[in-house]
Amino acid sequence: MRVRTDRVVVHDTAAEDSIGKLKKSTLQGLASATIGALIYGSWAYYVNMADGAAMALRTSAVQGSFSFCLTLSMSLLLSWLYTRFGHSLPSAIASWLLNGVFIFSTAYGLQYAAGSKAILMTIGPGFLIGSAYAAAFLFSLHKSASHKSAGQESAGHQGPENSSEKTLSKEPLES
Repeated sequence: MRVRTDRVVVHDTAAEDSIGKLKKSTLQGLASATIGALIYGSWAYYVNMADGAAMALRTSAVQGSFSFCLTLSMSLLLSWLYTRFGHSLPSAIASWLLNGVFIFSTAYGLQYAAGSKAILMTIGPGFLIGSAYAAAFLFSLHKSASHKSAGQESAGHQGPENSSEKTLSKEPLES
């Protein structure tokens, strides 16, 4: 004898939206990270050629790898922090400043450990462009959040990310 039971499935639309945004951020981050690794690895090679091919290759590998990891993690971290701590302009500015300190100190330390004699020339362009990238990324997050919030207010309802409302559906349990 088979007993058929039904189960209730709770769909958390806010969680599903967050997962979708994380996947999109990850793909955008991977593309940006790959481009950054190629550009900054090449720049480090060029700047350090005067110290020999071995030094140029070593600093190129360090800078390219660092650029890849930093760009990917920075995109994901900035997105998470901005979403987690409040969609406000002050939180975006604080995130940008802290990110700049992290980028500079980490890049400097890695190039110092690699033995680069032209540390500031090696990391300078990446630091400036990385800071501009972070500012543009945070600005786009802020603009998107402001636009979404204005749309919800004019519609007179809360979106799923601000609501405790869950969608319930009944699906039969396979037996």
